[in-house]
Amino acid sequence: MEETTITIEEAARLSRTGYETFKKRLQRSRILLFADPEHKQRKRVRLCDLDMAAQQAYHKEQAAKAAAALEAPPDRMKQPIYQGRKSQSSNLKSQTAIVRTQQPMLQFQPQIPTQEAIDQAVAAVPASRRKYVERWCEVVGMCVNGTFAKYKSALVGGRTVETKTDFMKWLADQNNVSLRDIHRKLHLYNSIKKQGGDEKKIFRAFVQEVLPKPKAGRQSVFQKPGNEWMWLGLRNLYVNQARYSVARAHKLLLEEIDEKQRAHKLGHLYEDRPTLRQCRIALANLPMPEEILGRLGEKAYNDKCAPYISRDPNSLRSNDVWVTDQKQIDVRLRGAGEQLGRIWMVSFLDARSWKVMGYWFGPILSSDMVISAAAVAISRHGVPKSVLMDLGKEFQATAFNGSFRKIKGETLLREAQGVCQRLRIEAISAIGRNPQTKPIERWHDVVSEFDKRVPGWCGRNTDERPEVLAEFERQHQEWKSTGRGQSPLWTIQQYLFEFIRWIENEWNAQHRGRGKYLGGMTPNECWNTHLPAGGARRITDAELELAAAEHRVLKVARGGQVNITIHGQTVEYQAPELFLRQGQELEVILSRRSLRSITVLDKADDGRFLCDAKAKPLFHWGQRQPEDREELRQAIRIRNAAKKAIGLGNAARRVLEVTATPAEMGPQEQPIREISSTEFKSRKMRVARAPKTMTAGDLGREVFEGGTL
Repeated sequence: MEETTITIEEAARLSRTGYETFKKRLQRSRILLFADPEHKQRKRVRLCDLDMAAQQAYHKEQAAKAAAALEAPPDRMKQPIYQGRKSQSSNLKSQTAIVRTQQPMLQFQPQIPTQEAIDQAVAAVPASRRKYVERWCEVVGMCVNGTFAKYKSALVGGRTVETKTDFMKWLADQNNVSLRDIHRKLHLYNSIKKQGGDEKKIFRAFVQEVLPKPKAGRQSVFQKPGNEWMWLGLRNLYVNQARYSVARAHKLLLEEIDEKQRAHKLGHLYEDRPTLRQCRIALANLPMPEEILGRLGEKAYNDKCAPYISRDPNSLRSNDVWVTDQKQIDVRLRGAGEQLGRIWMVSFLDARSWKVMGYWFGPILSSDMVISAAAVAISRHGVPKSVLMDLGKEFQATAFNGSFRKIKGETLLREAQGVCQRLRIEAISAIGRNPQTKPIERWHDVVSEFDKRVPGWCGRNTDERPEVLAEFERQHQEWKSTGRGQSPLWTIQQYLFEFIRWIENEWNAQHRGRGKYLGGMTPNECWNTHLPAGGARRITDAELELAAAEHRVLKVARGGQVNITIHGQTVEYQAPELFLRQGQELEVILSRRSLRSITVLDKADDGRFLCDAKAKPLFHWGQRQPEDREELRQAIRIRNAAKKAIGLGNAARRVLEVTATPAEMGPQEQPIREISSTEFKSRKMRVARAPKTMTAGDLGREVFEGGTL
């Protein structure tokens, strides 16, 4: 007789066990698996290798399917309109044949006649011990209700059942017990049965005898009859705003016990007094939310225990919730001038599919990085419904989340709004000091694993810093000073290229695990599968640029120009329409993509378009003028570095002038302190007031305006 086999997934479902747990259980038991002829990578397990509960569940399902097929009405669409006696009989025969082909071959029906009595007896048992009692009730029930006759002469579990002992041995193997234990339980059942009563009464008494008894000395003092109030008293003393320690709560409980004994005038009333260790063990089982709510208050409970994002995957769709946070890359990279440093990353992650939606890198963390990363993600995947963001000032700034702006005086609503308000995105602030509420923290751990593969990995802290990093930095400095060989460290461009390739080709496009969120799909597949019926909400690039732009209210300066300060640098914009509005306040829209022009709106006329003002080329930044904020920031850093170098050169020149002419000055004129070049020249030329020398700032400004050094 061919043995019945089922897939491992179906066997795990019938056994009410997780897939991975059931698979490990099969490996530990060394149960033989069979290949599925329909799927080469899928394995099947024999039905006889499962426990009795799983086998019964399987046969119940098969019997229900067969009964449903027998009771199913015939398909009226396939019947002829006129049916005589002959046609009806032929149709009935054909339907019976179809049912017989659909019904599986059942070896036996191991239905326990005493199942109702067992269910009632087991229902009264605590849930923690119900599984143990239910197993013995089923084993004894199958031994006494004649199920052996259905297994007789059948090949079960690799042996042929000929006698009742063979059947009991098979039961022992299936339930991982010994044959001797089965005989003991049968003897106990028979002794209870001799006392008389129906099956329900017999199994209730059997269950009470089978329940594990507490060992001597192991029963807690709080579980003994008459001591239940001690646990309530200990819990009330520990879980309150006084925040007593366990030792203090134990001491107060002992004082309360002594007071009760004195009130009853019986010294033997409470002989069992709980020890400090017993109190610690009992309080260790307190649920964490209950302890935090009682001891720390409602705010701490909301911060540490209240769920912020539903962990049920069925309650979320793609683009429902994005999670964003910043992270400093754990790699030392080569930047401009071959200087070593670390860069920052801001990323957006979809909470439903774990797909990386967008990212942006920069040397300094700012709100511009957050808006740039959000613009990349929105332009590629649409507008999300909500964003769970960090509590950092870069995310809570007005530019991204305008609701946290402190409005002073008369302020336009457009000025107080951020990107989230303009695009109708719900901004959710994460819970402070609780990383478990931000799923993106797990993504940052994955990024740290990627950084370990890059030369120059410095670890997340000083304890993780590898020893090879010092050798890499020494080789880099040697290559930088001598020019021989090459540097072992990566440039920023090399890291960004490999990082983007890894995200798009590995993380978003490859399978990982069988978790409840992905279900065996890649992040790309999961995101496409769980999109809403209407798809993601899309906007044009022009709408996105307008939403990400910065709104300011400025006063028109003399000459009909608007002065805007960006990163400490003033950029002037002019237009003919602004000459007649000098001294008036106007609303300005500054794009984040380009600094060439701005859009000017009439504040008094409810934001009516007035004109487009263009930037004045007042400063010459070398060969080209900065086009956006990032280039402006780089140009400012280069200019400051050049000014610093020129200042050091002026200081060195003054030292050379002092040391080159010591004899021309008298002894009384020898400098005894450090003086400026202007004072030195005035003494040398014997004049009261010397012409003003050029400072480092003046020289730097002259160099940049001239365009050459």
